[in-house]
Amino acid sequence: MKLIGTRNCASRRLDPKFRLHSVPLLMFFSFTKDELILRRALYKLYHIEESLRANASEIQRQSRALDGLRGDQHRQQQALDRTRAEQAKSKTEVSREERKLKRAEKALEAKVCAAPHYRPTLEIY
Repeated sequence: MKLIGTRNCASRRLDPKFRLHSVPLLMFFSFTKDELILRRALYKLYHIEESLRANASEIQRQSRALDGLRGDQHRQQQALDRTRAEQAKSKTEVSREERKLKRAEKALEAKVCAAPHYRPTLEIY
């Protein structure tokens, strides 16, 4: 197995433009290629697991908030249904009363027209 990451870092450290944080940390250690592949895979898996945990907690938080909103929506829907039923009942009552009034007007008009003294006149001024 070939060793990777074994370099002479002393020449870089003597360079005035050299910054220690710009050199990958792996340059200071000696690892085999298989070890580096394994470390990279573990690094990726660790970060995937961390993001899964963060996303799971965010999903739980939003789920709790959504449950509250669903309860509010259910209560509002029930109130809307009650109001619609009340409106339909009122509309039915109003139309019933209007029909009664029309029947009464027609009956009154028929009574007045049937009277012997009734003579329609045209008044001109």
